[in-house]
Amino acid sequence: MEPEPRLYRRFGLHNLRLGVRRWRRSRPFWGGFFAILGGVLIGLGPASAFKLILAAGTTVWMGVGVGLLIVIFGLFLWFAPYLRQITGVLIVILAVVSLITSDLGGFLFGMLFAMIGGSLGFAWVPTEPRLKRWRTRRMLHLPVPAVQPDYELRGLTTPAAGGDSEA
Repeated sequence: MEPEPRLYRRFGLHNLRLGVRRWRRSRPFWGGFFAILGGVLIGLGPASAFKLILAAGTTVWMGVGVGLLIVIFGLFLWFAPYLRQITGVLIVILAVVSLITSDLGGFLFGMLFAMIGGSLGFAWVPTEPRLKRWRTRRMLHLPVPAVQPDYELRGLTTPAAGGDSEA
């Protein structure tokens, strides 16, 4: 006689990790991450000349402003994913503008990261989360059928049916 499986809920870090994973998968996370990274690199170039900012003129402020706008639009990708198309296009345009306003677009790395982030944000498409059938059945406490399609295709029976799992 097999012992009855215990039904329990996990608490703490496990739920936090699953919540962050669910949040990350419901938006263009990596597009926003690369856009924010590129914006920081673009803004750091002119900001390193902060001691000379009064003598340098408006080009320093424009470089910092473009980097700051890219960071803000990267945050828009995270917190307003329904604006992903226009935000992605604006990030790519600002990355090209940073080639002129910032020190070669954040020494080319910032421009490259911002362009990758903007294109990832533009190309991202929301999908419905998929739960595996066995996970849904387990959550609803329904019995798992004796023959499952993936086992059936290989000519195997499920371990729950008492058959040999290796043929």
